This record gives sequence, structure tokens and C-alpha cells, in this order.
Amino acid sequence: MRQLAAAGLVRKVESYPAVEASQLGSGLPTGWSAAPLGNVALVLDHLREPVKADEREARCAGKQANALYPYFGATQQQGWIDDYRLDGEFVLLGEDGVPFLDPLRHKAYLVSGRIWVNNHAHVLLGVSFSNAFLLHYLNQFDYTGRVTGTTRAKLTKGDLVDIPIPVPPLAEQHRIVARVEELMGLLDRLEAARVKRETTRVAARDSVLAALREADSPEEVDAAWIRFAQRMDDLACDPADIAPLRQTVLQLAVRGRLVRQDSRDEPAGALLARIATASAGPRRASQQVGIPEKAIPFCAPAGWQWAQFSDVASIASNLVDPIRFASEPHVAPDNIEKGTGRLLAFRTIGEDGVTSGKHRFKAGQILYSKIRPNLSKVVMVDFAGLCSADMYPIDPRIDRGYLFRFMLSPLFIKQVTSDDNRLAMPKVNQQQLSAVLVPIPPLAEQLRIAARVGELMTVLERLEARLTTGKSVHEAFAAAAVHHLET
Repeated sequence: MRQLAAAGLVRKVESYPAVEASQLGSGLPTGWSAAPLGNVALVLDHLREPVKADEREARCAGKQANALYPYFGATQQQGWIDDYRLDGEFVLLGEDGVPFLDPLRHKAYLVSGRIWVNNHAHVLLGVSFSNAFLLHYLNQFDYTGRVTGTTRAKLTKGDLVDIPIPVPPLAEQHRIVARVEELMGLLDRLEAARVKRETTRVAARDSVLAALREADSPEEVDAAWIRFAQRMDDLACDPADIAPLRQTVLQLAVRGRLVRQDSRDEPAGALLARIATASAGPRRASQQVGIPEKAIPFCAPAGWQWAQFSDVASIASNLVDPIRFASEPHVAPDNIEKGTGRLLAFRTIGEDGVTSGKHRFKAGQILYSKIRPNLSKVVMVDFAGLCSADMYPIDPRIDRGYLFRFMLSPLFIKQVTSDDNRLAMPKVNQQQLSAVLVPIPPLAEQLRIAARVGELMTVLERLEARLTTGKSVHEAFAAAAVHHLET
């Protein structure tokens, strides 16, 4: 230590209070001891220096690559600089901005050569102690109670230097590191093989779903669905596989490919004419302007007709003072599962302590969250209550089940998210929602579509539940196996 101080690596020789072996949990192997980190490694934080990106860029301008040195931060290299402040092998442990409480993510990394480190990483150098052993230990250490801060966890030098470290003989440290790296290499190869298998499986799944989406008739859909069912165990083995299946079913439904058309059904045009007459009177109905052909997303089946959302539904805004409705149900966007239309657990206005204005909704309406439309939060309600002002209560003029499924479909989502990339907080206003184009089947077919989609969604929900249970069992088994290895 004194030689290192003389070399300028440390300002002064410091010694930290001993730690008890009991602080490391189970008993240490024979020949091992325990020590605070500060007694087995130098903390070279005084050699750190932050340099702003624009200054680094100016300093590097016009210089050859071999005249530049890596500039490191909390978790990785942040860029380059034209000088260095450290030369050798070091362990860098994040001081802040690091996932300290996530046991599966790294907090420290090993660097070597001539480098520059900013003030977001502690710089550690083992003294008669393996840097690689220290690295592996710090990456699995439990930092609970040692880091401070709520939004951005920080590990101060004071909390760093007294971390209890197990100290095997130096030769054994090297053997441990070699074995760990051998096993890590095996795990990397296993992960690469898993990723390759998963990529192949997902490609096969997407190919089958593409065949489903591209089917030109309900008969072709049935045939493609049978092919998928025959390979279900291979193509759907993770809960995440259900979302694309759900979207495929909805896309087929709103394109007229899920159920057979019946020439005896009253055409959608007659239904729309009745709706227009009922909602605006004969004169307004006769003045309706057709939708430009170039705006129509696809050619609808015979008997169908395109309409704007405002032709087939109305937004029933009804802001009220929630104080008068303390016992009423309160539905917010967080109470709706994204992409599924499932209503989650909710509480009353009084239980949520709501004070700002809310929309009053009634049974038979559809509730739609206008915030972040890509999340696709829409639900049918069969009770009255209050909903967030960031939601629209909607009165359908066509079959509610069909309109609900349409609002979950890729066709609807694509239209309401077309301007999302321009906004920090995407939101669908009433004008945008009213202008959405809706493919309208005959009323009888709407009912058949809603029923068929409901049947298929029930099947998918059961499959999703089974896959989720299976995944939980596997994760519990893996956790138990890891715990067994640790003890």
C-alpha cells in the first residue's frame, strides 16, 4: 500500500475496520477470511474527472484514432477523449444510475489500458487481490440498504469501502475466476442456441399467422387455423405469442374473412341510412357525403359499406363533480388491460379519493382511453359509474360487440396512432376519433362476427392462462435451483 501511495495512486494509506465472517452469511471455507472492500482494493476516485461531450468532441477533432482513449461512465464507455488519467486494469463500479437492486443486471465491469473515467463510476484496483474475482463478487452482491436515493440510486464511497468481501487465497481466486468464466462461456453458448431456436420458432409462428391474415375466404381461414392448431405446442409456447394471434383474429374479423357472408342479409347501406335518419333526420341523411375512394383502406366484401366513426357511434361526454358520486365505480385507463379489452379490478370514487371532474357513463356503453392510443385500452361496460376525463364514453349505433372488436383491431389502432411520433404524450381528440373509417358489415353479420371473435378470444385466453402458469412453474423451479446452489 505504501509503495502505491508513493507512486501517486493513493493520496494516503487508509485502513478500514475489520468485518466479521458472519456478515457474509453462511460460514466461509477453510483458509478464507473476510475483509472490507477498502482493505483489499484501492478506491481511485480522485483520478476521475467528468468532461462534457461537446468539450470531448472539440478536443478529439482532427486527431488520429490511435491518439484517442476510451472515456467511461457508470455502466459502459461513453465516448472518446484525447488523453488518459489511468493506465492498467481496473474494476469500474457505478456510483449512480446503476440497477443496484436488480440481481440479474451487472453493476460493475472490467477495463484495461489507458483510460479516462468520469465521476459516475467508482474506480477500483485490487491490492494482492484479483480484479476479476472482485468484479464477479460485486455483480452478485446485494446492495439493499447500502444505496441511497429513490429515483436515482447512489452508492457513496463511504458505503462502498466497508462492503464485506470474502477473501480466498490469491491462487484460489484465480481458479475460481477461471471456473466462473468457463461456466459463463457455457451459458453464453446455451443462450445463443436458445435465441437461435426461438428465432426459428417465431419465424414459423409468423409464417402461419401470415397465412391466416392473407386467407381470402372464411374457408381458407378455417384451413389455416387447423394448420396452426396442429402445431400449437410448437408455435405458441409463451404468453407473448398470444398477442399477435389476438390481433390476427381481429384483423380477419374486420376484413370480412372470419365468418361467411350471407346474401340474404340486409346490406349495410340500408342500416346506415336508418341510423342517419334516426340521428339527424331525412334531410341530413340525404346530404351525407361519400368517402373518397383513395382513402378507403381495402375493398370491403359485398354487402358491406365504409363509414366514419361519427356515423356509427357518438361520444357521450358528460363531465360531473365526483364528490356527488362517492359510492359509484371509478374506471381509469389503468383499470383496462391493454390490447385485450379486459376490465381489471377497480374501486369506487370515494376509495380512490377522486376530486377532479369525471365523465359519467352508463351501462351498454364502450369506454375508450384517448391517452396513448397505441396501448389500445377499450372496454364494454354493463354498469353505470364514472370514468377518467382522459376517456370517452361511447354510444354505439351499430352492434356494440362488433364496434368494440373493431376498436381493438390493427385497422383502428393504425388510424388513431398515425400522428403519435409527433407528440410527447399522444392523445386522440374527438375530431380524430370521429374521422376514423369503419368497415360496416350487415347487422346480422356483425352479430355473427362478434360471436365468433368472442369464441376465439375465449380459446386464446385459456391458452394464455395455461402458458402463463407453465412459465411461472418454470421460473419457480429455476429460482429454487439457484437458491439450492447458493446454499
